[in-house]
Amino acid sequence: MVQEYLDPNGNSTSVWVSNAYTSIDDAVREPNDPGTATSIYANKSDDSEEQTYTMSNTVETYGAVTQIVIWVNGMIVAGTPEITCRISVGGSWETAQNMGLTTSQAWHSYTFNGSWSAANVDALLVSFITPNMPGSLDLVTIYCAYADISGTAPGAGTNMKINIADTWKAVDNIKINIADSWKAVSSVKQNIGDVWKTVF
Repeated sequence: MVQEYLDPNGNSTSVWVSNAYTSIDDAVREPNDPGTATSIYANKSDDSEEQTYTMSNTVETYGAVTQIVIWVNGMIVAGTPEITCRISVGGSWETAQNMGLTTSQAWHSYTFNGSWSAANVDALLVSFITPNMPGSLDLVTIYCAYADISGTAPGAGTNMKINIADTWKAVDNIKINIADSWKAVSSVKQNIGDVWKTVF
């Protein structure tokens, strides 16, 4: 499995009363405490508003990204505003889900499952959506947010490695030149005891 974390790196929208991405890009990971020095928040003026952020790009190499977990540290300060979260991967929006914030500051998460390319995840958008906020004291605050993404390694299951400088490196793609044309090798076998065994 390949895994990494992506942090907010820009505002795609700026609609909540307090919305700067720099207030939640602390790079603090659950279960650590991000503190309360900076935050974004929505109040009675933010009825049904969708606050959206761009995220940092992937640095790992994937066969496919199969899971995106959105982590939020926050709380309902007053009233009962239940915020939801949705993500856009490669321009396609997933269904919004309740983040389950309570009146105590804590970490909450929701897991989105699928099969996406790293290029699509590099265009990841994360949105937090307020409900109708009729109460004069309704207030919800987020102190930190990030995406925990994981997936398969490229060429997973080839079981072939090459030693470079005393370090074994996985061989994900092998090609052979036939008549001045490079052809992908999808299977390699070795003869052991007059029986052909699949290497990968």
